[in-house]
Amino acid sequence: MSDAPPTETDIRYRAMQFALSLPKVGPLDAATLANEMGDFFLEKQEPYARINVATLVFQRWGATMTAAQFMQTVRAMATGVLEELPG
Repeated sequence: MSDAPPTETDIRYRAMQFALSLPKVGPLDAATLANEMGDFFLEKQEPYARINVATLVFQRWGATMTAAQFMQTVRAMATGVLEELPG
């Protein structure tokens, strides 16, 4: 396993996996969500923390959410979590 930091492609692929896994999200919304999530994950230096928040939201509510609800919830929860990180 490599210790290299994730590339932008790795992070955007992870965003695409989330978007395509949400059962209530159609193809066009999934594409939009994947792009928005990829941008969100890459906004700052903690993409894995943001991905972890998205994972928790997905596990808890993913089956019931639209693309907009998912992104809104991930943003809100990540903001609260990431404000607590040192540095």
